[in-house]
Amino acid sequence: MSKQLTKDMIQDLIQRYKSELGKLEYQVVKTKEVLAELRDKATTAKVTAVKDPVEIASIGKSSYADEEVIVHKSPVRGRKSKTTAKKAKDKTKKITRNRKLSDWDQLILDGIEATGKTMINADLIELMESKKKKDKLNWDDVKLKAKLNSTLHKLANKKDLLVKVPYEGKGFGYALSKWATKKGDIPKKYMP
Repeated sequence: MSKQLTKDMIQDLIQRYKSELGKLEYQVVKTKEVLAELRDKATTAKVTAVKDPVEIASIGKSSYADEEVIVHKSPVRGRKSKTTAKKAKDKTKKITRNRKLSDWDQLILDGIEATGKTMINADLIELMESKKKKDKLNWDDVKLKAKLNSTLHKLANKKDLLVKVPYEGKGFGYALSKWATKKGDIPKKYMP
């Protein structure tokens, strides 16, 4: 018996595969960087002994429990120097990606900017429902609220484009971070 995929399931699969593709591309970049670094080290450092890969895998860890031995260089003044995973990790560069905002993200930001006031979840749900009708999406309320929550989380916590503001008796409101003062407060002119 074959199961038919719905439009939502197909979109979810597409998103998942795009995410996995991005992760794989990142791994390719990091692998190329490590290879280039190892080639540079190979030209500058003289390796004393090449061990069998099976033997290296069986050793795996140095005497320090949290440090894995990567390379044994030639002795300097009678001592063996070790490059540990901990040191190599400190030297790696953190790559940040500035991805463009999704349609949902832009909808939330434009809606708050258009009103010029802090908005609560109920107001933002209305915005999203209008987009849902316009795009003819067959989403239930639960999925729409989940999408709103994930969008708000991304905009407020990861991108720092929104500020979460205590709202009178209704939980929290969301305002643009550019409206916030240096202390993090929102002026009264932006509060409804």
